[in-house]
Amino acid sequence: EKQDGKDRTATTRRQEKDGKERLGGRDGNDYRSLSDLRARTGLSADDLRTLIKVGALDSIANGCTRPMLLWEVDREAGQAGGREGGRAGCDLWASDREMAPSDPPPQPPYRHTALKEYSVERRRAEQYAALSFTTDAHPMELYRDRVRRFRLCPCTDLHRHVGRSVLCAGMLTTAKPVHTIKDEPMQFATFDDGFGLIETVLFPDVYRTRGHVLFDQGPFIFRGKVEEEFGAVTVTITQLDRLERMLAKMGSRERDTGTKERGR
Repeated sequence: EKQDGKDRTATTRRQEKDGKERLGGRDGNDYRSLSDLRARTGLSADDLRTLIKVGALDSIANGCTRPMLLWEVDREAGQAGGREGGRAGCDLWASDREMAPSDPPPQPPYRHTALKEYSVERRRAEQYAALSFTTDAHPMELYRDRVRRFRLCPCTDLHRHVGRSVLCAGMLTTAKPVHTIKDEPMQFATFDDGFGLIETVLFPDVYRTRGHVLFDQGPFIFRGKVEEEFGAVTVTITQLDRLERMLAKMGSRERDTGTKERGR
């Protein structure tokens, strides 16, 4: 069962608070670098990779790109593999003035080729894969190029198509299963297409055959009839599938068509 918006927001805020408290340093001192963070928290290499990919360590990267940080985690993990409790390599980015008087003298920096920063699209994709949301854009932006292959109706235009069938796509935000007077299962579902919310209804026949699709990872693409009642616009879904699955079907049909044409 999907979390509703309020529960999801509360959970996200708790996670952000816990993360900030941990990344802020339990002793009240901010972390200065990747190695400082690892030494004081004991975070595993996998945890560090996740934090780097979502951008949580950008403020202590000291001018290094995320690929460079990931490279250093892998290098330190490899060096520490045969040494129990040993320090995992030198701190590649902590300058002398950042070191406290009690710290050991910094080792000479390990020289390696500078690695180019990930593209905006790659950073968003990594963030969404780890967190199921993005911090600088709507998740549908990750799929904008792919949805252009379809003639979609954005939520802002639904009121212009009352009584007609339209094609829409979006991320599932909430889903509420209910029963009809005849005790048949159906569902109300809300999708976010990046422009706003689309309220939909899956009546028993469609819910019985396609309702299970909503347990998969979105975004989803659906066709339905636009209806308006008491000023509220909804879409009664008649067809529903995952966007990636629909694209795969289209690709398969295009390949089959190309094969037939070459065979003529």
